Amino acid sequence: MTKLVEQLIQPEILTLLRRHSGNREIWLVGGALRDHFLGRAQPDLDFVVDRGAASLARLLSEDLQAGYYSLDDERDAARVILPDQAGTLDFVRRSGTSIETDLAERDFTINALALPLEGDERLIDPLGGLQDLKDRRLRPCREDAVLRDPVRALRAVRLAVRLGLRMEPDTVLQVRAAGDRLLAAPAERVRDEFMKLLDPSAAGSAIRLMDHLGLLVAVCPELDQLPGSERDGRERSLTTFERLGELLEQLGLRGNGGRARNLALAEVVLQLGRFRASLADHLQRRIRGGRQAVQLLGFAALYSGGEGVGQESVAASSVAELAKRRGLELRLSRAEASRIEAIVLNHWRPAVLANSGALGGGELYRFFRATGEAGIEVVILYLAASLARLSSAPAPGEWKSRIGIARTLFEAWFERGDQVVRPPKLIAGDELAGALGLQAGSAIGELLEAIREAQADGRVHDRDSAIQLARAFLESGRAGQRVGRASELRDRAQ
Repeated sequence: MTKLVEQLIQPEILTLLRRHSGNREIWLVGGALRDHFLGRAQPDLDFVVDRGAASLARLLSEDLQAGYYSLDDERDAARVILPDQAGTLDFVRRSGTSIETDLAERDFTINALALPLEGDERLIDPLGGLQDLKDRRLRPCREDAVLRDPVRALRAVRLAVRLGLRMEPDTVLQVRAAGDRLLAAPAERVRDEFMKLLDPSAAGSAIRLMDHLGLLVAVCPELDQLPGSERDGRERSLTTFERLGELLEQLGLRGNGGRARNLALAEVVLQLGRFRASLADHLQRRIRGGRQAVQLLGFAALYSGGEGVGQESVAASSVAELAKRRGLELRLSRAEASRIEAIVLNHWRPAVLANSGALGGGELYRFFRATGEAGIEVVILYLAASLARLSSAPAPGEWKSRIGIARTLFEAWFERGDQVVRPPKLIAGDELAGALGLQAGSAIGELLEAIREAQADGRVHDRDSAIQLARAFLESGRAGQRVGRASELRDRAQ
């Protein structure tokens, strides 16, 4: 009969661990064991080593040609990132004089499980974690485990929702009390736990539970500063987050898409279902800094509920800045924080297109010039915010119109990108300046943009027609009207 350790650790990795162990004692601990007893797969493995944990990790990384990262020099902790996103291997030096002592210092009993790599295959479970798993109970390893490390409060929410566990009353008290200490905890650790809760395709109930326990405003205090009454603004954001999860479920971001629970979501499947694969690829892509686009979309949704945030306004600009600042304070990369800002700032733009009645290539070009790669998230958040504001049964005609705008924008990005979003350059700036007898400057840049918009509209196709259009703009004095046209369209959305 195959040993449990051989079931949980890939043969190549297990062989290397035994080859390099020397006289070290090594235990597989935590999540992999917990998930095994729940019938779940777990690609990430955690090991406790009695000594030399980081040096063992480095040896494995070299043999596996995998990434190596030091996690904590003082605790002798390191991570191996397996090739092709096959998972991670974390190594840490044992705390205390025995594995039982080490497990007693962990967060929750369901994670305080260990299995030695050598010797008798005996599950080490000093705190009754396996029974707690059977009873679906989340219990701290000690009465002050969460208060000693407030980041564990966020982990408690994630485990409770993901694994369907109930918190003991004493656990709830600890989690609530830990909220006041969260902003004093290391920002990187808060970020890592919080971002795991921000995939709206899986975590709607987790965000609600965070809010109920006082953790959401502890991590994002600005949510009580959204325009309008503080509770109403936060409630609109939470509702938008939930509608976002429902949309992503129908678009295949959670499993293969479930049965639509109402007519509004059924219309989403009918009109937008063909974009499922493209949307999944786009939203699961990692932004510079490591987080997925869908997580940043979830972050942005939390800042979308204030009054006046659904249109171009000072309120929208200030809330977008608040969202970006919170991202930076949580140690997101500048690229990630800017992506969040762009989504919050621009999610009113599809409404402008809906109200303008003009959906030519030029308007589509301007939309994606303003939103960039965040444009897809902007469209999805627009739909989620629309559902949140229109109730669960919006007027069919109004809802179909909004989905129609989304479909047109998705078609432009995914199917007509080279024509509408990124039309090929027909003429360089210095060539255009020479042809028109102008000096290089901002006017040339504006004319080049006018040419690209005309390309997107199908009115310009080659170098000669580009020069002709630019000359016509100059002669008619319309060179500045492109910016004015965008302002006019925004005014129609007010």
